[in-house]
Amino acid sequence: MLRDPSLIPLSRQHHRALALCVRIDRSLKSGATDLELWQPEIDEQFRQEIRFHFEAEEAVLFPAAESYSVLAGLVGELRAEHNELRRHFALASARAAGVGGAGGAGGAGGAGPQGGVKVTGVVEDQTPNRLVYDPSHPDANAQGYVSMPNVNPVTEMVDLITASRSYEANVTAMQTSKQMFTKTLDLLR
Repeated sequence: MLRDPSLIPLSRQHHRALALCVRIDRSLKSGATDLELWQPEIDEQFRQEIRFHFEAEEAVLFPAAESYSVLAGLVGELRAEHNELRRHFALASARAAGVGGAGGAGGAGGAGPQGGVKVTGVVEDQTPNRLVYDPSHPDANAQGYVSMPNVNPVTEMVDLITASRSYEANVTAMQTSKQMFTKTLDLLR
């Protein structure tokens, strides 16, 4: 299954966050880890990417997903996880600022998301309506044709299933990264 091109930046953000978590996890398992050394990279990842990623998901993706009742509960869980991760990032940053005298909560600054998902607009499908010959229909034109919507149920279902699978894959990746970040940040406290 091909991923929708607009989801590629989102997937790359998930990949970078997961890669950082895997590196930290491997380092922790080796036993020779100074977690304080990871703090600047974690802070940078949050300031430059994760917080923008969360904002984009909460502004665009979550409202769209909530329109499907089957995803509403999952969206609620993800919103709660976003808030929990923000809290962990703020605590770890505050701890680093108190110990080293530098840092911050990561709430300000940053020029914008690097490769983040950005909705630039919504356009209406310009595909012409289907013309169906039905001279007895009250909306028929002078030639007997009725203009029907250009909605193709098969295409719509394929698009829906593709988007749903992509969303599920991204949710799984984000949940994994959240768990790893949470464990790492707990260790930093």
